[in-house]
Amino acid sequence: MESDSESRSVKKVEQDDVLRKIDIGVRRGVARALEEHRRAGRSIVVWKDGKIIWIPPEQIPPLTEEEIG
Repeated sequence: MESDSESRSVKKVEQDDVLRKIDIGVRRGVARALEEHRRAGRSIVVWKDGKIIWIPPEQIPPLTEEEIG
C-alpha cells in the first residue's frame, strides 16, 4: 500500500506530465497559427518591450519539422 507521500509523488509526476503535454499542445497551436498567417499573407501583432509591434508575413519564420510534430 502506498504512503501519503508516495501517493502525492505519483500525483505530482502525473500532473507534471499533463502540464508538459498541455505546453506542447499550446506551442504547436501557436506555431500552426503563425504558419497559417504567414501562408495567407496576414501580419501578426505582438507585445514587445511595452509596445505593440506589427510583424509582416514575410518576417514570420516558416514552421520547423519539430513544430509540425
